[in-house]
Amino acid sequence: MPDNGTAGATRWEYFTAPVLGHVAQQILNNFGADGWELVQLVPGPEPRPPTACPPPRATSASSRGR
Repeated sequence: MPDNGTAGATRWEYFTAPVLGHVAQQILNNFGADGWELVQLVPGPEPRPPTACPPPRATSASSRGR
């Protein structure tokens, strides 16, 4: 198989979720306990999802079903 420049590249998994104000700390702590890292929180008149990304994950088939 030819190398297209991604052979040793880090692969990331992304996740977005609404964070309700009255339970924001609990929600963010739960995501952090699962290994997610907050990247951005966008306040607004409507609930908007923050973008979070975890540490790099293994690229085995068993880690894809999260």
